[in-house]
Amino acid sequence: MVEFSLFRSSNEKFDEEWQCKLQSATGKKLVGIRESAKAIRQKLAECVYIAEDADSTVVAPIADECRIRGIGIVFVPSKEELGEAVGIDVSASIVTILKSHRKEEKDANL
Repeated sequence: MVEFSLFRSSNEKFDEEWQCKLQSATGKKLVGIRESAKAIRQKLAECVYIAEDADSTVVAPIADECRIRGIGIVFVPSKEELGEAVGIDVSASIVTILKSHRKEEKDANL
C-alpha cells in the first residue's frame, strides 16, 4: 500500500494572504476533488489550494501529484473558509486555479 503525505514540506508554508491571492487569481477556479485531479493530470493547473482540515486520504494523493508535477500548493485553515473565499455556500476541500490563457497568448506572441 502506498503512503500519502499531506504534511507541508519545508518549502510549503502557510500563506497569511491566501484569500487575497485566491480571489485575485486570473485563471478559472475549479472546486472539488475530481475536477482538480483531472486538471492536474491534464497539466492545466497552476496552483492548488488545500484545506488543512480536509480528509487526508482524499486530498493527500492530489498533494503528492502536485509535488511531483511542480504545481504550487497553498494550505488554508479550513474547508469552510476555502468555500467562502471562492463564493460558494458550502465548504471546499480543494480549489484549483487553472493556467491563464492570457499568459499563454502573450508567450505565443513573443
